[in-house]
Amino acid sequence: MTIQEKAIEWLTLLKEKFIGTEYSMYLDAAIQALKQQPSEDCISRQEAIDAVMFECGEWIGLAREISKQLRQLPPVTPQISKGKWVQTKDECDGVNFYDFSFECSKCGKEQPFKSNYCPNCGSYNGGGEKC
Repeated sequence: MTIQEKAIEWLTLLKEKFIGTEYSMYLDAAIQALKQQPSEDCISRQEAIDAVMFECGEWIGLAREISKQLRQLPPVTPQISKGKWVQTKDECDGVNFYDFSFECSKCGKEQPFKSNYCPNCGSYNGGGEKC
C-alpha cells in the first residue's frame, strides 16, 4: 500500500468520526485531492466540453453524450516535466575562450547556456541540477 493510499484510508476513517460536522467537508476535499492522478498533459475540462458542443452542434445528442463522459473523467494534478542539462561541448578555441553547449535530456535541443527551463520543450531543468 502506498503512502497516498494509506493517507486516503486514514482520512476516510477520520471522516467517519466527524460526520455531520464542518470538518467532514474539509476531509472530503483532502481525500479528493489525494485521489487525483498526476498528468503531464492537462487541459481544461470545460474548454474540451465547449469545443465538443461547438464542433458537434448539429448532432446535439452526440455532443451531450460526449460532454457527459468528459464530466465523469477523474480530475488530474498537473505534473512538472523534469530533466537536466547535459554538457555536450567544451572546446577551447586557442585563445582561452571556451565554447560550451548544453543539451536538454527531455527533448535533445542544444543551447549555449543553462537555464531553469528548456526554451524548446518547457522541461524544468533546474539550472543544470536534476530535480
